Amino acid sequence: MNENKIKIKGLPKGSLLHTELGLIKIERIFFTDKVLTSKGYSKVKTKSKPGKQKIITIKTEDGELNCTKDYKIAVYNKNSTYSWKKAEDLTENDILITSRQAIIGSNNLYVNTSLNNLVESNITKESLDFIKGIYPWIIGFNQKSNVNIYKILELINGFNGNEYFYKFITNDNLKVDYYDRNIPDFIYESDSFIKLAYLAGIIDGTFYTNTIIDNNTIVSDKSLEWIKQLQILCYSCGFETTIEEKEEEINLKISTKYAKNIIESIPQITNTLNFDKLFLKDTNDLLKYNLVKVIGIEDNNEEVETYDIELENKDGFYCNGYFIL
Repeated sequence: MNENKIKIKGLPKGSLLHTELGLIKIERIFFTDKVLTSKGYSKVKTKSKPGKQKIITIKTEDGELNCTKDYKIAVYNKNSTYSWKKAEDLTENDILITSRQAIIGSNNLYVNTSLNNLVESNITKESLDFIKGIYPWIIGFNQKSNVNIYKILELINGFNGNEYFYKFITNDNLKVDYYDRNIPDFIYESDSFIKLAYLAGIIDGTFYTNTIIDNNTIVSDKSLEWIKQLQILCYSCGFETTIEEKEEEINLKISTKYAKNIIESIPQITNTLNFDKLFLKDTNDLLKYNLVKVIGIEDNNEEVETYDIELENKDGFYCNGYFIL
C-alpha cells in the first residue's frame, strides 16, 4: 500500500498556483479557479489530496522547486519547444521554464473593505488610488524594517498624503507583525500594481536598515523562506530573480536587464538601486517565459502533506514560478 501511495504525484502544501485571482495556495484551490497555462487560463477539473509523501527539491541557478519525484517538469529544447520529464529524471544543465506572465489578481477587496470602514463613502478616486499604492508599500517597509508607524509617516511625507490616508494607515487592525516573515494572503491575491508596491516597501526597508547592499540585490534578509516567497511574488508580477545564500544573509537579486527595467519602473520605490549591467543577462523581452538551468536534485526524507490538480485543457501550469504538469 505504501508503494502505491508513493507513485501518486503531488505538490507540497503551501505551493502557490498562478491563478486568475492571484497566487493561491494549492490547498485553497476550488473548481471555479482558473490556473495559468501556456495557453492562457484553464479551469480546475479535479483536485486530489494524496496525503503525506516524500518530496524532492529541484535546485536551479535561480532558486528551487519542491514536488514528488514523479511530477512532470517542462524541459526546454533547443528548437524552442519543450518536453516533459519526471522530476527524478532531471539532470544538471536541463533547462526549465519560469513565468514572465503577470497574473491578473484581484482588485484588493481587503483594502477596499477596510477603507470603507474608516472613511466617508464619497472618497475620491484619486485618494483611493493613493492609498492603494502607498498602503502596500508601508506594509512591506514595516515588515522589513520594524520602524514605528509614525516614523514611516514622516519618511513618506514627500508623498503628500491626505486625510483619508492618515485615518487608514494608523488603524491598529491594518498592521503586519515585523516578526511574521510571511507575505499576507491579500498581497498574494492582489493585482501586480499592489504586489509591486508591497515589494517596493520591502526594497526601501532593506536600504533603510542595511548599510551595505551588494550590486543587483533588491532585498536582503536572514529568512530564506521569506526570500523564497518574495521570489514567487516576483514571478507572478512577470519577472525573474535569483536567490543568493550567504553566511550572514540571504539576497534576492536581479539577474536580467528585463527584470531591472521592471523594478526601476515601480513608482513607489524611493531609493536609488545599485545595478551592475555587466552582470545582468540579455534576454528576449518579448518572450512570456525565462529559462533557468538545473544545478542539482536533493532528496528530502521528511514526508509532507501533498495535493494535486488537473485542468480542463490538460495543459501544464505554473506553480511557484515554474511550468509543470
